[in-house]
Amino acid sequence: MSELAAVGEQNPIENSVSARRSTATKLTDRDKDLLGLLVLARYLTAAQVHRLAFTGKHLSLPYRRLLKLSREIGQPAFLRQRFFRTYDGNRVAVWEPTPYAMPAAMARTSQLPELPKHDVGAQFLEHLIQLNELFVALWRSGPRCPKAAHPSFRWIPSDRVRLVWGEWEIREGRRQQHVIQPDAVLELPLQRRRYFLECEMGTQMISPGEANAPGATLSKTKRYQTFLADCSGTDRRTHYQTQYPDAFSAEVLFLVRDTGRAGSVNAALASWRAKLEAQRPSAMRAITFDEAAAEFRRMVGLPALVADKPGAASAQAALTAKEVAVLRRCTYDAARSIKRARAVFRELRRQDLPEYPESYEAASAILERLAGGDG
Repeated sequence: MSELAAVGEQNPIENSVSARRSTATKLTDRDKDLLGLLVLARYLTAAQVHRLAFTGKHLSLPYRRLLKLSREIGQPAFLRQRFFRTYDGNRVAVWEPTPYAMPAAMARTSQLPELPKHDVGAQFLEHLIQLNELFVALWRSGPRCPKAAHPSFRWIPSDRVRLVWGEWEIREGRRQQHVIQPDAVLELPLQRRRYFLECEMGTQMISPGEANAPGATLSKTKRYQTFLADCSGTDRRTHYQTQYPDAFSAEVLFLVRDTGRAGSVNAALASWRAKLEAQRPSAMRAITFDEAAAEFRRMVGLPALVADKPGAASAQAALTAKEVAVLRRCTYDAARSIKRARAVFRELRRQDLPEYPESYEAASAILERLAGGDG
């Protein structure tokens, strides 16, 4: 018999487990819908979750809920927090679902894409978060958290899409398989339309140049043209028609962040079309994220978002850029001071490390939105 049993005391480990069970997170319907949205989008920031599921609430509320869903309190964590740094060096937190999120999410949405087995690299997180601005704008439905299963849209994440075709390579003397992996695919079932989405951050070259860069916009254009327009065999069906026999019309959208970039890409596409000879050019164009959201919502009969309406009030109008910069510097300095204090406490082997404020990430997200715009 152990000493603890002899004196009638409970094992402290068992006591801790019992306490965790008693405070386990109780999932609400909104939690399950939110988990479904995260399974579909793969990664979202607290600010994006705020617009999707907590409209009209204080930004700290979704952050606290996300934090709770990411903790192992009597059950496995449903979410995991990751970070990336923007081009300007700002640290941004994103949230991704763990495998334990799937059963909970499927209780509200029966069909969801499987989660990828491997995480994307941190350098691609900013790219995906920007792409998901369109997802957020399309799924927003007011004060209630929408379900992942949208009545008008289907969103297929990049890891679930492979556009595959084979071509005979004369130099190689064999049939070579080619693959395009769009950043996402958006389907409008009632309109029988399918959009292959390419998120452009403005860092890619538009023309491949002498280096023949595969990531250049026109390099992608040529590959899409082959997939959409070239025949795959003797039955005269294109590679696209072979992979997608549902007869949905297809279009490639290069999503960009400003109208200047959209104009440059569209000019390059017009020049490319003019050089095509017998082949009919496939539908491809550049469009801003805001314009795409407004167009798609209008196509399916959804009301325009407040930010889409002319004359809508801007959150940036209340503060000047200089004032926002001062607040960002203050937040950064405060976090750096806490970090230094924690380092000193560790050297002293103290356990009572100073804690970062629970609202730190939420406050940082607000300041980032004010500094850079948040649609």
